[in-house]
Amino acid sequence: MKIQLIKHINNKTLSALAVVLFASTSLAHGKKPDVSPLVVYAPSSYTSSYGPSKLLTKLFYKQYHAKIKWIGLDGSTTIITRLKLEGKKSKADAVVEMADPIIQTLNQNSYLKTIDPKTFPAIAIHKKAYDSKHYIPIETGQLAFVYNNKKIKNPPKSIADLANSKYKVILEDPRFSGTGISFLYWVDSIYKKKTTQILQQLMKHTITQKTWDDSYNMFLKGESDFVLSYATSPAYHILEEHNNNYSATMFTHGNLETNYYAGILKTSKHPQLATNFIKMLLSKEGQEIISRKNYALPVIKEKISIDKSLLKYKNTQLSVTPAYIRTNKKRLQRLWLNLK
Repeated sequence: MKIQLIKHINNKTLSALAVVLFASTSLAHGKKPDVSPLVVYAPSSYTSSYGPSKLLTKLFYKQYHAKIKWIGLDGSTTIITRLKLEGKKSKADAVVEMADPIIQTLNQNSYLKTIDPKTFPAIAIHKKAYDSKHYIPIETGQLAFVYNNKKIKNPPKSIADLANSKYKVILEDPRFSGTGISFLYWVDSIYKKKTTQILQQLMKHTITQKTWDDSYNMFLKGESDFVLSYATSPAYHILEEHNNNYSATMFTHGNLETNYYAGILKTSKHPQLATNFIKMLLSKEGQEIISRKNYALPVIKEKISIDKSLLKYKNTQLSVTPAYIRTNKKRLQRLWLNLK
């Protein structure tokens, strides 16, 4: 009879018994079970009303019965700066949405825990795109300039064409924005010694904003003809507004691949929970949420459901290696400061 009864105990019952047993043991030793949430630093776009944080929080609770406390900051640069200032006193367990060039400015070995890629779902991004064992991609896309196709019928065919045009342009400031600094690497990877010349010409009819949000909002208010964004940005207007008036530039020289990463802090008080958090981000459900709410492309090999509008503007893909970013970082920073 006892054996038959045990066979009828399902997994949920076992889980509940385990929680009760753990709590009872902890209380017997004068300890309370740890129910504090996982602290995650993220760009404000993640934590905004239209970002993915709310849905990801629900999914994390569903998968691991744990909570997340999101700390929204201006962007990748602000997150890195905060980590450096806090040092070993940081309360964060994990960071998300670290842009390609920005994460290279962090001494990863000092701040981020080593992670085993085999712990997570298989990634489709080529390993050369990220040469570190301290972070892992969670979304990808391509840089592009977005414009109103009802106003502009024949968009520039290259960055040089845009620079030599009279169109008003908005860029994100590379000193603060991952999108902005990625643009510098995009230009430099194509034009090499002519990079300064191209940028000088472009800046004659360009204004800069600190964040992507500020730039895109100004563009939507009609304050520019083009704005630096992503090839998937028109999908937002298609899906949310049923508006097909916005397009992304598909330059003849190709569009730059942009990857965004997540990592676990060495100072995390919940390293296993942080690992589970990244597993959740890379799960099929997690990737669908990120893709839909961030208007980005998934990174896992497993096939997931994404709207076809996200693939409407997909061009020849250019990429720059982490080694290229590290080698040319200071030179491009000086170049930009001399332009201002």
